[in-house]
Amino acid sequence: MKRLLTIMIVCLISMATIFANGGAETNTSATKPIEFKVSYGLPETHYEGEALKLFEEYVEKETNGGIDVVLFANNLLAADKEAMEMIQQNVIQMCPCGIAVLASFEKSFNILTSPYLFKDTAQLTEVLNGDVGKAFLDTMENSGFKGLGYGSLGFTNITNNNKPITSADDLKGMKLRVMQNAILLDFFKAVGANPVAMALSEVFSALQQGVIDGQSNPLGIILSNNYQEVQKYISLTGDTAGLVVFAMNNDYFNNLSPEYQRIIQEGVDIASKYMMENSDRDEAEAYDKLIATGKCEINDVSDDVKKELFNRGYSVIEKYGNEANPELFAMIKKELEL
Repeated sequence: MKRLLTIMIVCLISMATIFANGGAETNTSATKPIEFKVSYGLPETHYEGEALKLFEEYVEKETNGGIDVVLFANNLLAADKEAMEMIQQNVIQMCPCGIAVLASFEKSFNILTSPYLFKDTAQLTEVLNGDVGKAFLDTMENSGFKGLGYGSLGFTNITNNNKPITSADDLKGMKLRVMQNAILLDFFKAVGANPVAMALSEVFSALQQGVIDGQSNPLGIILSNNYQEVQKYISLTGDTAGLVVFAMNNDYFNNLSPEYQRIIQEGVDIASKYMMENSDRDEAEAYDKLIATGKCEINDVSDDVKKELFNRGYSVIEKYGNEANPELFAMIKKELEL
């Protein structure tokens, strides 16, 4: 109810602003500041929230108050899919959208949800800051979006109550919660697990009641959701890169002045850099806190095991990659020497 009321208020304000400006947003010095609404899913205290605060400060300073950035944390306005739809309608202006959701708007991003594509954050950052990353962002224009950059939320790791994962065979028969994503579901089936798509809000109780054996998330999310209370083993499988893409409405962006376009892009660059640099720090802090609880065991998973899991599921990655965008799939395979 609270979210619905908030959305209604935002919509009314947005409509009033548009009508007051003759049907279009303007950014001349003679008009009041442009309200630039940003929706995101994590708390203000999370490093994603800190990154967006840096974006807000930079944009407002560089435009001399010409753009008034308003941040909405904790999915207050909407979850990612709804937020992207609100961007299409110009109700809000930007969202750091998870790539699994983004793939429902632009299927090329299905490729980036593939497990074991990237070894670590350093490689991830290098690839996404280069030609490959830009090529993926450019595909967003097909759906009316402007892709401005990436943010990292860390790599997912598998928890369970059965045993530590020390070999590829340890996943066989494991009832494992994954995101609602076709590649992930089929990949984990291919490696022998029994994957189940489930909303994050349902995972704790499902683990507690033994409905599922385990789940996969970055360490920070494992800690914030207290999964260590109901999961004995955390294995550092590092299977999937948790990525967001800073997305805007493409027409909205293009209707801004070149100066404002540059400032917004620079603001996103600052936020993106901050997220990429802090994801490893956040995971390291979560690791120490999880160990300190004394309620779980954490084990490393060798590169050989990760490679074996990748090889067992590669036919799935190849199938979906070629279906999503064969040119981009070939490009990223070459870049990563797959």
